[in-house]
Amino acid sequence: MRVKVGQTVRVRPRSPVALDWEIPAQAQGTVTCTYRLLREGAIAPERVDVRFSPNRVVWGARESEFEVIEDGQTPPASAARLKAAS
Repeated sequence: MRVKVGQTVRVRPRSPVALDWEIPAQAQGTVTCTYRLLREGAIAPERVDVRFSPNRVVWGARESEFEVIEDGQTPPASAARLKAAS
């Protein structure tokens, strides 16, 4: 998967990102930056920065920890709660 800047994503179920960054399971965020680590032997070198709200941004997470939300998918209720809480 190669995500692009501007795409809407959510954290994959049981992802360590959800626990480490305290992101609700169905929260939706916007990809603000994508990049690849150039270090030889890097595990999962594709990285992303994702903004979930003005106060909640995940920096440098593995791209594989997220799934793209296709256009037209209805946002789950938890995403609205996260947005309202910010």
